[in-house]
Amino acid sequence: MRQTLATLAALITLAAPAAAQQTSGTITATMDLDPRIWQIDRAPQGELRSFWRETEDGSALRLHGEGSPGAVAGVGDVTLEFDVTSGAARRAENLVVTLSRAEGEAPLIATPQNTDIALTGINVAAGEMVVSGSFNAVMVPGGTDRLTQADAADAVTLDGNFQATVQKAEPGTQGDSAAQ
Repeated sequence: MRQTLATLAALITLAAPAAAQQTSGTITATMDLDPRIWQIDRAPQGELRSFWRETEDGSALRLHGEGSPGAVAGVGDVTLEFDVTSGAARRAENLVVTLSRAEGEAPLIATPQNTDIALTGINVAAGEMVVSGSFNAVMVPGGTDRLTQADAADAVTLDGNFQATVQKAEPGTQGDSAAQ
């Protein structure tokens, strides 16, 4: 009996940190060679701004990074949205990067033609996904479906890394495709 209680207590102790996990992480990048850091977290109201959900071909992820206090004026939040294929050799694809700017200015957007992404790690357990990787995006105001040269007059290059723990979007929530 004593051994059973000790085993049960050990299991509860091990399970508690896993149950207590929260959405967290960072997106670090250079924006036209100037360093930037964004924190990945839940919105203040508890809604999921960063999440993952299952798709027919694997998973879809959304990483929302909030600019840190004291960030450069005119540079706001950044969002990375991409798909991860299923199977043993998972890879990321279809990256869209959006960077909000000062009020009244169009966001900077890079569509898949103007982005590159690579996963360095991914692990899924108990409704959470831990993911890390690197990306490069050539963004323009409002975005474009055409290939954009990095040296174009209105282009901004974002080159960085991400590492995050995100929660699975439950059916009927903001991150669930059926709810959108």
